[in-house]
Amino acid sequence: MNRVIKIGTRASNLAIKQTNIIKEILDLEGISTKIVKISTKGDRIQDRRIDEINSKGVFVKEIEKALLEKEIDIAVHSLKDMPSRIDDRLIFAPPLKAEDPRDSFVGRDFIKSMDDMENTLVGTGSNRRTCQGINYFSNIDFKPIRGNVETRIKKIEDENLDGIILAKAGLIRSNLTHLINFDLDPKIFTPSVCQGILGIEIRKEDRDIFQIFKKYSDFNTLVRMETERAFQEELGADCSTPMGIFTEIDGDNIKLTGSMAYDREGKIFYREISGKIDQRINLGKKLARNLKKAHYKKIIIAGAGIGSRDNITIACKKALDDSDVIIYDRLLNQTILDPYRNKELYYVGKSMGEHILSQDKINELMVAKAKEGKKVVRLKGGDPYVFARGSEEAIFIKENGLEFETIPGLTSGIVCLNTAGIPASHRNISTSISFITGHRQNDSSEDFKKFAKLPGTLVFYMGLKNLPNILGELKKGGIDMKKKLAIISMGSSNQQKTYVSTIGNCLDKIDLGKIKRPALIVISDTVGLRESLNYFEKKVHFGKKIALTRDYESGIKDRETFEKLGFRTIIIPTIKIKPINLDKLDEKINEFSYDYLLFTSVNAVKIFFKRLTCKHDIRRLGQVKICAIGEKTKKEIENYHLKVEIIPKSFLGENLVEEMKKRVNKDDRIFFPHSNLSRAKIIDKLREIADLDEMVIYDNLVAKKIKDVDLDFDAIIFTSSSTVNNFIKLYGKDSLKDTKIFSIGEITSRTIRNYGLEVFKESKKQTVDSLVETIGESKI
Repeated sequence: MNRVIKIGTRASNLAIKQTNIIKEILDLEGISTKIVKISTKGDRIQDRRIDEINSKGVFVKEIEKALLEKEIDIAVHSLKDMPSRIDDRLIFAPPLKAEDPRDSFVGRDFIKSMDDMENTLVGTGSNRRTCQGINYFSNIDFKPIRGNVETRIKKIEDENLDGIILAKAGLIRSNLTHLINFDLDPKIFTPSVCQGILGIEIRKEDRDIFQIFKKYSDFNTLVRMETERAFQEELGADCSTPMGIFTEIDGDNIKLTGSMAYDREGKIFYREISGKIDQRINLGKKLARNLKKAHYKKIIIAGAGIGSRDNITIACKKALDDSDVIIYDRLLNQTILDPYRNKELYYVGKSMGEHILSQDKINELMVAKAKEGKKVVRLKGGDPYVFARGSEEAIFIKENGLEFETIPGLTSGIVCLNTAGIPASHRNISTSISFITGHRQNDSSEDFKKFAKLPGTLVFYMGLKNLPNILGELKKGGIDMKKKLAIISMGSSNQQKTYVSTIGNCLDKIDLGKIKRPALIVISDTVGLRESLNYFEKKVHFGKKIALTRDYESGIKDRETFEKLGFRTIIIPTIKIKPINLDKLDEKINEFSYDYLLFTSVNAVKIFFKRLTCKHDIRRLGQVKICAIGEKTKKEIENYHLKVEIIPKSFLGENLVEEMKKRVNKDDRIFFPHSNLSRAKIIDKLREIADLDEMVIYDNLVAKKIKDVDLDFDAIIFTSSSTVNNFIKLYGKDSLKDTKIFSIGEITSRTIRNYGLEVFKESKKQTVDSLVETIGESKI
């Protein structure tokens, strides 16, 4: 071989030392070589963890590119950095003998064994090591670090670490073994795939180079390489995945210990497998499959009920609280999902002629997410086994090797009849109930005549489109044409509407085209009891639309109150709360030595105490006396088991200042965390009576305008001047022309009138509770 062989490598000291091992072999063969240093993405980006760089093979791609473009002839890698698959045009040369694959601890002298690592701060850039350590120790902290071997060791002092974890192979090759405190147990800290093995990557056509390294290769290392890369490929993982494998070879026998988690905070599972060396590829793959199965989660198929979100069961709520993924349908109260917007949500709802996902795709999505180790809730309206295809989904789950559990839900055939004032059964009138689907797959015909002879109550689901055919068939079956019939549209919602007729007159009296879906059809003599039992549609404000204009979180909380009065609520946030100056607030809390602590809003309370309790005991406040404006603010403070000393009877800033004047001395220190919209006049008055330290801890900003928002509502609530100003800025005052406006108090009412608008009713007290009471007593 007369040509000069160019060897590509990263530029770190360790990478160069590893490359020199390859160079020495080629020198022995009398081959001229040149080392080419190549900068990789992983080398250039040092301020993020490897998994945050969002790229596979971050230490590899640039070197492989140079190899493919013949800028180099050999690429030298730490094989543990390699992705599970490489370019089809490239291969690995037979490996040299590997170094020790274990991890080692380097750090403070007093840490002499793994048990001493409890209650320490340890540096590592590895998700695998972090996950393994968190799962093994009851109390250990990890700090992400990056850099070459020497840089990481230096960070023990620079960043006040108790120690770091490094691959022993790198320390051996860097002549730094004297720094090792001890080696970590490879059955707990299972090493990275192929840790300690050099990856010698060449082009497929370069068989002469392949043959050279074959002479120097080590059989046991080849066994490790083939086994562990088969394991990695079967997992579909890369070097940032929290996984590891430890291979033990004893003659013809091989034993593998594998570990894996799906994320760095997740539970890590360990599995072992043994067999003969000639079965190593299959054993590596089987170990990977066993680990994946260990992560498979039981899929919960849950019924969310129908109508009010209060109709959800406790069991279903617990499942949703514990879930990672929620795959949900159309026919459920979507506000049930409000507390879970931070989870993975997949809408797969179906309506007539429109499917977001086919049933097959829904099935595949459930199983795929569970096989990622995630807790999946398949959330269906009503009950999952009543015309909801829940049993089909359960069978698919079982056929794919996973477990499932079902959680029953309130079905519309019970709930909607209740809210329509139609009992499903009644003594001496109806003593049986039949649930019947009025919709058939692929529009297949159905003989509905047989149901004409059934006694009791007949409830048809999804039958509105097919109602003429259903009624015609029932007539042929001999049903009494005077039998009462009801169609319940949008059942159990504040848009519910019930149409009552008889079988004989229904199609003449009711325009089916104007009925909103979903709709339920009830045929029963108990329909006649509706006049006495219809409580739901007789709520004073039933079906009226009211707009809530505070921030979104508050709107969600208020919505339930108004829905109980019968309102249809529309949340139109006008305010966005943005915490600011938190570092400065932390400093104030750290040095807290005030006599009085003053709050004028719930948001200020939440932000202040969140910062306090995340780092300190509540006793950090000492003997401070707490002052507040408003019942809501007072209640929020009391959630922390603290007493509010001063609260004015009238919830205005001026009244609070007057109350404080009676108690506060001139040299008393007051801390007042507040919003950017706090009135300067109140701050000035507080300065006059004491030593005031005030700080803006959140901005009360104008919320983003909602596109295509429904501005056709009957009433609107304003709880502050900023909600008025922001609403008009976003949507204009003309949108309120024919709307009844409710105001929380005098200052807010003054702002409304300044725009030339009329206040329909003002709250008796300046509290949300009083405002709700005022609205409840009003005729809208």
